[in-house]
Amino acid sequence: MHGKKLLVASLSMIVALPLTTCSPAVTAVKAVTPTTFAVPTPTAKSRGAEPNYGGTLLSAINNTIPHFDMHQETTFSMQFPLSSSYDMLVRNDAMEEDKIVGNLARSWDISPNGLIYTFRLQEGVKFHDGTSLVAEDVKFNLDRVIFPPKGMISPRKPLYEAVEKVETFDPVTLRIFLKRPQASFLQLLSIEKNFVFLPRIIREKGDMKKDVLGTGPFKFVSYTEGVSFKVQKNPDYFVKGRPYLDGITIYVMIDETARVAALRTK
Repeated sequence: MHGKKLLVASLSMIVALPLTTCSPAVTAVKAVTPTTFAVPTPTAKSRGAEPNYGGTLLSAINNTIPHFDMHQETTFSMQFPLSSSYDMLVRNDAMEEDKIVGNLARSWDISPNGLIYTFRLQEGVKFHDGTSLVAEDVKFNLDRVIFPPKGMISPRKPLYEAVEKVETFDPVTLRIFLKRPQASFLQLLSIEKNFVFLPRIIREKGDMKKDVLGTGPFKFVSYTEGVSFKVQKNPDYFVKGRPYLDGITIYVMIDETARVAALRTK
C-alpha cells in the first residue's frame, strides 16, 4: 500500500496496536491477574485485513491548532494531530473501544480495597530525543494533570478528585493511591489527552506549547500555521514492527467544501 492515502480516521486506529522515591507503608497488595499489553506482530491481521507497510496518510482538520500543550486544552484539533507522537499509561483498545489495554504500562494490579493501582512500565521505551523513559516521567505528567502547578489550568483536574497521590516505586513501577474506590478510574486514565511529555522541556520552558516530543510511533516534522501538520515514522518505537505508515500529513482546511473537494480529488 505505497503512495499516498486519503482518509479521515482516528489516529488510534492507525497506531493500534507506551526514580525511586520512598513510599509510606501500605497494606499488602493482593496480586490479581494482571492486564498485560500483548505486543502485536507486524503480520497480525486486523478484521481479516493483511497490514501493509509504507505510504503517507493524508487527512484534514477544520480548525487551527492553538498550541501543542494538550494537558491545558480539550480541542480535537490538537488531539487528532498530536496523538500520533505520544503514548499514555493506558488506552482504549483500537478494535474494542470499551476495553482498556496497556500502552506505556505493560501490566497493573489493583489492591483488594480498590485504593492502590500498581503499574509496571514497558522497558526500553525512549523519547524521540533518545532519552529513556522512567516511572518518574509518567508521574511528572500525571501530577501535572491531576495536581497542576500554580498558574496552569488543567481542564481534566476535576475528573481525578479521588486521587490522593502518585508515587514511583522503582524506575519501571509507579503507584496511584485513591482516597476512595472509583470504578471508572482506568477509563479516566485512558482519556486520549493524557499524553506523556518529555519533562525536561516543561522544566526548561514552563509548558509544551511550542514543542512536540514524546515516545509515540511518529516523530514531529513540521507545522505550518493554518496549512499543515506533518509527522514521520519513529524507527525506534518500542512496539516492534509498528507503525505501518511512513508518515502522516494533516491539512488545516476550515472550509467544508474544500475538504470534500480534496477527498474527491485524492
